[in-house]
Amino acid sequence: EIQFLRTIRDTYEKIPPKDFIYPKLVVGGHVRLDSDNVHKSVDTTDGVFKLFGVERTDLPPGMGRSPNWQHQLLRAHRRIVMSPVGHSIKTVKNEEELIIVLAEAMRCHSSLVSDCGILHRDISTNNILVVRDNGDSSATPHGLLIDFDFAIKVDNTERKARAERSGTLPFMSIANLLNLECDRTALNDWESLFYIVCWLATIEINSKDRDEIGSDDKLPIFQWKEGHSEQIAKKKRLHMNSFSSFEDNITNEFFGNRK
Repeated sequence: EIQFLRTIRDTYEKIPPKDFIYPKLVVGGHVRLDSDNVHKSVDTTDGVFKLFGVERTDLPPGMGRSPNWQHQLLRAHRRIVMSPVGHSIKTVKNEEELIIVLAEAMRCHSSLVSDCGILHRDISTNNILVVRDNGDSSATPHGLLIDFDFAIKVDNTERKARAERSGTLPFMSIANLLNLECDRTALNDWESLFYIVCWLATIEINSKDRDEIGSDDKLPIFQWKEGHSEQIAKKKRLHMNSFSSFEDNITNEFFGNRK
């Protein structure tokens, strides 16, 4: 992630964007921790495993069969400081602000693909923040795209299916959910944006909506987060396979007058 943030910083310092904001890396890197009171290491695998009460040669409960320890992924502690400071997307005041924030975040996304050669791959409600100039609550909001843990270079030759899927379940594209043997492109991220709009229009935009809607696990859209990935993909296909199905299951459940 840090390398991607450096690429973004270097690219936009040369040609500053005019119609969107972007995550600016201030400082970041690995944290070296004491391993034996003598040496410092960036490998914090042992420390992480101790939290689960297991040894390095084991896997924590619920994580499958225990492989040879040499084949385990190393865990490294990193810290990143970025600017500007943003707030949850659920701090928008109304539908208009939501559209402004989403549009700006995706303008950044498109520029990252074309100008930086970076594909984000995890467009979700947690990864789009609201930024207001000088922290002024009355100022027009900006959309800030963050979290490049799942990002890859656009020219990466390994953009097809992989053992570990990337994304956040309710917002993952159908191809990603099914781990199809096809290239992951910007279209997968735009599909995720579509699911975000449906999700927020149905469930909540801000805390005021949450108070009025309450909790209703019977809404069809909640099936986008329940079960394994193949089940979720099947439900999404069912909801999207015709206009009438989309209307019956999704838009008819939009909160208030958002339909």
